[in-house]
Amino acid sequence: TERQVDERRASRRAVGTQRTRSAFRHHGGNGRNHNGHGNGRQDGDLCSPKQSNFIRSLGTQAGFTYDDLGYMAEEAFGKRDLRSLTKREASALIDNLRNGEDQ
Repeated sequence: TERQVDERRASRRAVGTQRTRSAFRHHGGNGRNHNGHGNGRQDGDLCSPKQSNFIRSLGTQAGFTYDDLGYMAEEAFGKRDLRSLTKREASALIDNLRNGEDQ
């Protein structure tokens, strides 16, 4: 039924959000490299259009709607618009979608 589809989608979004947060921490979500030292780059740079489009493409392949992806980004990073993600945040979301495709 439609309710079951909505429940499955909500469950997948929640799992996707959890994976994204984990991937972000793995990517050094504190603005530092894995060794704890900054690299002098601006980690706050906005994601590229290519990253944003790749997120949409991977999300579609995984069965997520654009709204689902926005929800995942909002839950993980506090940003609903994918274009407002930083390069690091977008990279974490991409890794999540790549690793979650077969799960």
